Amino acid sequence: SISKYPEYLSPNFVENLLQIRSLLCPTYSRMAVAHNPKAVINYLDDAPKVDESPETFSDFDFNLHLKLTQASGNPMFTLILNGFMHLFTEKAILYFQIEAARIHSLNYYQNLRDSFVDNDPLRVFELSEKVMNES
Repeated sequence: SISKYPEYLSPNFVENLLQIRSLLCPTYSRMAVAHNPKAVINYLDDAPKVDESPETFSDFDFNLHLKLTQASGNPMFTLILNGFMHLFTEKAILYFQIEAARIHSLNYYQNLRDSFVDNDPLRVFELSEKVMNES
């Protein structure tokens, strides 16, 4: 994928990627509530602790999005996400070096888990949209 060749990326590529993530994540997350909420709940049960490494958070976060796309029932979301795995995890390591970012994400993980337990697709959508736009 093009994300493996940063020399060919436009200067606003990361910004464009975050915009796409903000548009897609709420949708595949909402769909996951309907198709396989237990897989997501089980995954979120193993969220990292705030003092774990940025690499651990990056891996967990990418795999959460992977789990959400898989649980959505639409494999196109997974294909899109996989195309950006390297870039996604590389940039996330930088993001998760900031303790406030880890705390923010942990709050999201807990609220997301609660919304999945409550089987509330609208809350999942709104929460994901809000957090994706904030990060």
